[in-house]
Amino acid sequence: MRSTGAVRVMTVGVVAAALGWSGAATAGATPPAGGGVTVTNDDYALAALPSAEVPGMTVFLDVFAPEDRAPFADLEVFVAGYECVTGEEDNIPATVRTLTFASTAGTLPLACSSPTGPDVSGTAVVEGVVWDGEGPLRFEVIPPGPGVRCLLSVIAREAAVTGTVQVTIPELRIDAEATGERGELRHVTGICPPARG
Repeated sequence: MRSTGAVRVMTVGVVAAALGWSGAATAGATPPAGGGVTVTNDDYALAALPSAEVPGMTVFLDVFAPEDRAPFADLEVFVAGYECVTGEEDNIPATVRTLTFASTAGTLPLACSSPTGPDVSGTAVVEGVVWDGEGPLRFEVIPPGPGVRCLLSVIAREAAVTGTVQVTIPELRIDAEATGERGELRHVTGICPPARG
């Protein structure tokens, strides 16, 4: 497995070349004087956890590790025609090692809505969910598009996922466990050229 530094140097080199920037860069390095190039490196862990107890219930659990704050996780639940989300300020702490490992645990409030039913609330207890990276790395470069001036390089790796999420929504008579087996770890490098005047 490549080290975090090696992954970042390689990724930045690829996307910088695609942007026509010939200077070398590493994560957190200052762009060339007067260049105005911005480089970011963010890590993610993603998993979909179905429930064997309630057919059709799925928990989508995401871990985020941006450069400018500590890693955190939140989730979304689909069950019984409802979509349940966490609040904008609601999240739980997480741990991430680039393309190798991630983990999270904690309790999140849920606000649930449905096109055909009243709004309800509940909780999701994340019980030691862990991602262990395995297998080869996959690479994708996403060029800038309409309204997006940054070029993105995505490195992804499959992960074995263990742990559970206990979802409780009293008004829907839901008290069920969701578990998963497979997930994904991602490292995303963004290189943004100087903003045009």
